[in-house]
Amino acid sequence: MALIVPEAQTPFSPVQQPRISHDMPGIGDALSTVGNTLVAIEGAKVQRRREGAMREARVQTIERLGELNTRYQQDTDYNGLSDRFQADADQAFASIAETLPPDLRERYMQDARETLAPQKQAFARLEYGLERQHSRVSGQAALRTYVNESANAPDEDSRLAIMSEAAAFLASAVEDGTYTPEEADAMLQKLATDSDFALALGMSIEDPDVFLERLDDGAFPNIDPVTKERLQIGAKAEISRRDAQAAKQLDVEAKAAQKAQAATVDDAIAIIENGRPYTGLAELQAQVKGTPDEARLNATLRAQQVAGNFAVLSPAQMAAEIAQIAKTATNDPADIARLERLRAMRSNTIKSLENDPLSHAKERGITTLGPVDFDDRATVRDRISTAEAVAEDVMDGLPPSPIRYFTNDERDSLAAIVQADNADAKLSLVNNLVNTFGPRAPAVLAEIGASDPVFELAGNLVSQTGQVEVARTLLNGQRLLAEGQGAKVKKVDRDAVRASVAEMFPRSLHDRFPLLLEAADAYYAVSGQMANPEAEPEARRRSYMKAVQAAAGQVTRNGRTYGGIQMVNGRQTLLPATLDAATAEALLEKAKPEDWVKASVSGAAPMWGGKPLPELFTGRAGSVHPGRLALEYIGRGQYLVSIQRQNGELRYLTDDAMPDGKARLSLERLLELQEGR
Repeated sequence: MALIVPEAQTPFSPVQQPRISHDMPGIGDALSTVGNTLVAIEGAKVQRRREGAMREARVQTIERLGELNTRYQQDTDYNGLSDRFQADADQAFASIAETLPPDLRERYMQDARETLAPQKQAFARLEYGLERQHSRVSGQAALRTYVNESANAPDEDSRLAIMSEAAAFLASAVEDGTYTPEEADAMLQKLATDSDFALALGMSIEDPDVFLERLDDGAFPNIDPVTKERLQIGAKAEISRRDAQAAKQLDVEAKAAQKAQAATVDDAIAIIENGRPYTGLAELQAQVKGTPDEARLNATLRAQQVAGNFAVLSPAQMAAEIAQIAKTATNDPADIARLERLRAMRSNTIKSLENDPLSHAKERGITTLGPVDFDDRATVRDRISTAEAVAEDVMDGLPPSPIRYFTNDERDSLAAIVQADNADAKLSLVNNLVNTFGPRAPAVLAEIGASDPVFELAGNLVSQTGQVEVARTLLNGQRLLAEGQGAKVKKVDRDAVRASVAEMFPRSLHDRFPLLLEAADAYYAVSGQMANPEAEPEARRRSYMKAVQAAAGQVTRNGRTYGGIQMVNGRQTLLPATLDAATAEALLEKAKPEDWVKASVSGAAPMWGGKPLPELFTGRAGSVHPGRLALEYIGRGQYLVSIQRQNGELRYLTDDAMPDGKARLSLERLLELQEGR
């Protein structure tokens, strides 16, 4: 039996196995056969390895071609598509061939190229199809461009030239096979229709009147009748909309003009009623002639001319003039309007004076007003005399109020220094105000320091006691607290001190009592740094009470205690630094009837049961002894005056000239009156 090895095997055909032959001639032949068989077996092994390598290469080839097919089927870049596929496939084949024995590589590459050929042809067809599709898409885009250019052409000749260029473009596309002649004819007809429609649509929106005229002249022949009718309806609707919009715009503009004119007249009336000249009055009168604003403006002008320069009068003088005119007024609309305007002018004057009296007087030419220079005392003296004259004469007829020594702008400029976190600048301002305004310094400090009670108290300390260092301590302590530094009084100690004072005169400081404690906290922020935080509660409270008294202006001179919280007629009272308790009680007891009137803030005697206070001190039954008078400090050197009843109840003396009906007294004024005798 002999092994027969197949001879005709291809690289990609299955390996055939040896066959057995039953023809056995003899032993010699048998030995020869055995030798040949061993050689054949070894050769078969080699052949199988070679065929296995070829099969593996073929599998890899099929896989790589599959990957390339998938990738290039999705590639939309038709330029060089088949060549790029060929190059990537050749690179893949070369890489696989490197894994084969050298004598098999050429055979492998030949078989791989044969396998690749039909696929490359398929990609060449795909490349051609994509290129043609792109050309057709580009052609459609070009035609849309021609449509837009035609619709926007400046004239008919330009439009025809664009259409001619489009026809040439389509002819070229037919020559290169992008379109068939039938497709090109259909596209050219659609181009004409779309061009007409685009032109008609734009014209019907932008200029519907011209569109309707052109339509009547037979324009736009390529548009079907139904579309023409739709465009015609739209153009007519656009004309109606524009007409309505124009009418509405005219109405809006007319109303806006009326509103603007009314506002101009309002401004003119406000200026005239405030006594200032109005520039352009003649032009405004001509402008409003025949309109409702004419009557309003003329009524104001007549009212302004009633009693000379009405706007420079004080509220009291204005009221007198109005009352005099009202006596002779009739029901004539002009008389009624005149009175209304005069009353409006008086109301505006009151508001202006309450807001900024010095600016009011300056703007109306009532007085001149120079700047205040703290280095030039003459300017301060001029300002004091001007402010007090305005308060006395120009503000006549208004409820009593503190004299204002600065305009609002000046006050705000100084207040900016007060509000800044600079203790040295604040103290410098305090010294300037105290040194230049003298006895009027407390009023000035209250005017510019209304938003900072610590600053006001510090200024009053310098004004009343000359204690600059105490004021410096207050202002530095205020800065420390703002920075979160300095000594802080314990809440329990603060509350205890507050209760011990407040419960003995619960209304005496009103809303100013918390302000006093705020100043005490600032003083304690500096002085309390030396205190022992572990001391007994009573010692800590005494330390804080000293801060309260220092902030209240208490000083000791020649063994006597002035200012601060002291007992006056059996009740704790906050006194100015110029008075002690004994002096305050003596002032009340020795005051003469005329003193009560002159020391009253309103200039009227305090009343009790309808009788002036001085008449009660008769010594007869039912009269009130001065020792029963109680004083409650309410700020700015003013005290409410009340009588202590047997049950401890306080009954306030009255003054009808004050807004709340309660009498107010100045102890320092009483002191001046008695020291002057």
